[in-house]
Amino acid sequence: VLRTTCPSCRSDLEAIAAHFKSGLWDKNKVHLIVIGYNKPGFEDRATFDAFVRDHFANLGIPFESTHIVWLNKSYSRLLDAKNESGESIFADWKKVPYGMIFAKNGRLVYRGQFTKDSRVQLEHYRRVTELQTDACTL
Repeated sequence: VLRTTCPSCRSDLEAIAAHFKSGLWDKNKVHLIVIGYNKPGFEDRATFDAFVRDHFANLGIPFESTHIVWLNKSYSRLLDAKNESGESIFADWKKVPYGMIFAKNGRLVYRGQFTKDSRVQLEHYRRVTELQTDACTL
C-alpha cells in the first residue's frame, strides 16, 4: 500500500526495480501488488493514475509481474478490512509504504513497513530473493 507523494514509497519502488533489473528477482517468481488508496487532499484516482503513467511506468518493474490496484477507500475504511478468518488485514498499518510478503503457498511471511530502517529494508529484499527458491506450490 502506498501513497504517490510519499518519498519512502518512491524509494522503495526504486529499490524493487533495481532488484528486477539486476536479475536478483525473476519476473516469473516475484509478483508485486501496488495498492493506492484515497487520502483527501493528498491522493485520489487522478493523482494515482498520473503516478502510474508518469513515474511507475519508467521504473523498470516488469508490468507482467505487477498488479496495480486503486482502492477508493480511506485509511480508516481500509483498516476495517478483514480476511476470511475475521482478522484485520492491515492491523499494524500505521504509515506508508506498507507491505506484505507471501510465500508460494500463500502463507504470510511479513507484514509491516519495509522502509522503517535500511537494515530491515535490506532484510526484506533478501527474504523475497530467498523465497524465489521456495518449493511450495499452490
